[in-house]
Amino acid sequence: MQDDMMATLAIYRWPSQAFWRFLEVQALRRLRYERPILEIGCGTGCFSGLLFDQIDDAIDINPRSVERARSMAGNLYRRVRCLDARVLEPENGGYATVFANCVMEHIPGL
Repeated sequence: MQDDMMATLAIYRWPSQAFWRFLEVQALRRLRYERPILEIGCGTGCFSGLLFDQIDDAIDINPRSVERARSMAGNLYRRVRCLDARVLEPENGGYATVFANCVMEHIPGL
């Protein structure tokens, strides 16, 4: 548990934000995630890396975020694409899990 708190403190600038994200990690770890997994709004991959060993596909609308995810996430993502979630088409039968943490409220016209 202490490792998780230190990990969130390393990711987030404000201790209060790190604490809330730490609580999210604790809650999200209780869930079961079936593969294949798609992450919408991957950002840098730092938060997702606290939850998952590997994510099959990730998308983000921001090209800089996509490049950071590709370079910072190591082996976390099998594939990262720059793509608007509103035009996402399921591939190969879709996904068993779609993970979108703090993302959906930012997508206009969803």
